[in-house]
Amino acid sequence: MIIGGNTDAQFGKMLLVGLGGVYVEAFRDVELRLCPITKADAGDMLSQLKSHDLITNNGRSTAMLASLLVKVSKLLVDNERISELDLNPVIVRGKAYDVVDIRMIA
Repeated sequence: MIIGGNTDAQFGKMLLVGLGGVYVEAFRDVELRLCPITKADAGDMLSQLKSHDLITNNGRSTAMLASLLVKVSKLLVDNERISELDLNPVIVRGKAYDVVDIRMIA
């Protein structure tokens, strides 16, 4: 999966989640929200994805990933210097995840 954030000139900090890797461009299965988000917002973002069952391991990893989304949202809001952030891909393994690549622009 991909988790990303940027600073929109009009709206401010935005958070993105979706099917990551090369599939971001191929399927465009992503959800966006204005930061900060709550755990409920994060759960809603995940449930809106067409790839929800794949990303969340049929819902078993939803709470863990929602928590990660909230943490990334907080990082974006609390750090004014971060203008872009990409965690791509994030590999979900049951009750754990690995962030394989991170790109941050300050």
